[in-house]
Amino acid sequence: IVSLDRGIWKGQAFADSPACGSYDGLYLDTKWKSAKAFSILGCISATMAIWPLVCACGKQITMATVLNIGGNCMWACLWSGLTLLMLPSEACKASDLTDVTCEMDTGAKCSIAATVLFFVAGLSISCSIAVATVAAVTDEQEKTNEDAAAAGKDEEEG
Repeated sequence: IVSLDRGIWKGQAFADSPACGSYDGLYLDTKWKSAKAFSILGCISATMAIWPLVCACGKQITMATVLNIGGNCMWACLWSGLTLLMLPSEACKASDLTDVTCEMDTGAKCSIAATVLFFVAGLSISCSIAVATVAAVTDEQEKTNEDAAAAGKDEEEG
């Protein structure tokens, strides 16, 4: 009996001893190839989201940088979720060694966790921007009202 584990990039066959190898010569359909591309895009987007925080080193971050981080978190959420396209792939089901079906293992579960966590991060960043914007508008309105009250007081005295 041959057991075959397949991941996005490499597979492992267990017969008498475990052997790990690449998918050279195995037909990979567009879903599988797309999942590979999405896994790369997810890593790039995640790096672009986290790198500004690493480089800030405790300094204040501008609103544009925060918007960039939130957007990259949402892109990373999308890409990490789309890596699961490999599960219904035809390459998952066909093998000349044995009947192969793709099931959710550690990698797929980590992809789901990453999708959820990047979504929560992007959403919380968006909410913090909204709160900061409302606070800034409120402060500006209060300043305008104080200026108008001071101008009205000057006219009464003059």
